[in-house]
This record gives sequence, structure tokens and C-alpha cells, in this order.
Amino acid sequence: MTVPFDAIALRYDELRPAKGEVLSALSKRFKELHGIRTLLDVGCGTGRYSIPLASQVGMQIIGVDASKKMLGEARRKCSTGTWEHCKIEDWVTQTKLKAVDVVMFAYVLQFLAWPRVFEQLFRNLNPSVVVIVTYEPKVFPSALYHRFIPELVQIDQERFPESVSLIEKLRDLGFKPSRQTVPTLEVVRTARDVQGIIDKGRAQYCSTLSLVRPRVAEDGLTKMQRSLLAEISSKPLVVETQHTVIVATT
Repeated sequence: MTVPFDAIALRYDELRPAKGEVLSALSKRFKELHGIRTLLDVGCGTGRYSIPLASQVGMQIIGVDASKKMLGEARRKCSTGTWEHCKIEDWVTQTKLKAVDVVMFAYVLQFLAWPRVFEQLFRNLNPSVVVIVTYEPKVFPSALYHRFIPELVQIDQERFPESVSLIEKLRDLGFKPSRQTVPTLEVVRTARDVQGIIDKGRAQYCSTLSLVRPRVAEDGLTKMQRSLLAEISSKPLVVETQHTVIVATT
């Protein structure tokens, strides 16, 4: 399944900005570490997490992504980074890079054959820190878009690995992982807020929306719009999302 990130690259940061709560949690952990100078962002996209983190902590960024236009946005925002256009599975076997301090996977493992990528990447680059930001499969049945487009639930529960599997693999590779849940809140108050959610869905800002049939997605978004408008007529709707952050050290 191919996700058309090039089509939304110019609007990606607008449609899906980095979550402040997640950035804060990552920044706090990074500042507790010592001697980290290089950050490899695997599936970096527009660099929405790695660029601010590198700026705060003082690291050099190496970003790899399969979308040329997403990389173009990252390069525009941070000309001092090294941005490489390549399919991740190919890059890990071809790179001439010898070592990095931190490897970060931010919302990207669902696109990868991650156990093999872990083994090749960590063996070749010998990082001292691994950072993963993801979602637990169990959150999807109650996720906003998934409530109205049920096909998304099965797709994402199959794509996203459980944190217990990630932690077990990291331990097998010699890391000491810790897990943190970071909640974020979005408050929907007005018809304009609802329309913004629908417009983001139609723009396929969430990659899984590009993997369902267009008619199914549009029917679900239409139902969502009616339902959300009815919900906010009596009180604001608070949407909570649980993000899983894993930091593993040697």
C-alpha cells in the first residue's frame, strides 16, 4: 500500500503540526542524556519533530524519507540538516554512515518491516539511544476518524506494532527501554472547528485515510460532520489522543 505524501507535503505541517505535549516530553528526555550530537530521523517527513528537538538540544540532524517533497519542506526549514531521499529499507543497507548517537522513529513504524530495520540499523550505526513515538493499536476503535470509518480500525490495528513487542525487541538488541504515555487534547467548540476536521480528513492528512476507498471515506466524513455538529450543540467535544513514547538507552 502506497501513501501519497508528496500530494500533501506543502500542507503537511499545517494539517498535522507537531504536538506540543509530545515535543515537551521528548525534549525533557533528550536533555537528561549526555553526549548526544547526531540524530538520525527515520521517515523524517518534514522534520516536524526532529528540527525543533535538534535546535533545543543542539544536535546535527540526518533525515531519511521516501517522499522527495516532504524532504523538500524539511530542507527549507533546516538547511543545515542532511536530508536523504531513499526508501528506508534500502537506505539501511546502502548507507555509508558509520555511527549516530540517536535514532528516532516518529509515527513511522507502521510503514516499515521494523524488526529487520531495527537489526540492520542498530548493527550498522551502533546508536546509544533509540526513540519511538507511536500509537497503541488498542486506541484506534475510539479514535475520532476511526469511529465513523470503521475500515480504518482494522487497517491501523494491523499496521501499528504493540509497544510490548517493540520493547521486547529493543531488549533483545541490548537496549534498556522505558515507556511513557503522553495524552493530547483537542477541544471542538464551533461549526468552524468541525469543518476544519472534515477538511483535514478530505485532504488525507492521516495516512490511513488514503488506504480506504474514496466513497467509504467520504460517507464516513459526512456522518462525522453531522454527528459532531449535533454533539457540540449542547457542549464542547474534548478529543483525547494517547501517544506512546519509548526511549531506549544502552
